Amino acid sequence: MQTSKFLARLMGPFMVAIGAGLLVNGDVLQAMAAEFLKSPALIFLSGLLTLTAGLAIVNTHNVWTTDWRVIVTIFGWLGVIGGADLRAPARAVAELPRLPGAARAGAGEPQGQEEKVIHSATTK
Repeated sequence: MQTSKFLARLMGPFMVAIGAGLLVNGDVLQAMAAEFLKSPALIFLSGLLTLTAGLAIVNTHNVWTTDWRVIVTIFGWLGVIGGADLRAPARAVAELPRLPGAARAGAGEPQGQEEKVIHSATTK
């Protein structure tokens, strides 16, 4: 019961703060989320952090009872599942085709015709 109260005291204010932020600054947070989703690295990092938090909750509080404590356990399992799932879109976004002239990791010479023109124009 002590662990349940401790985790509820951690998660409760966090959820209230997020909810209040969405109500007060919904447009700003929506714009930040759009920018966040453009970065596969941030998606991957958030997946790892969510997975870690979920595993910490599940490892210390895997209580399946018929009272309020099961809510803490469910949030822990949602963190585990959501954290593991957030890493998959990062791979998918990283594999999207790049625009001509966009930087590619490990690319030495330009690949497409448009990139060759841009490369030759910038190296002269």
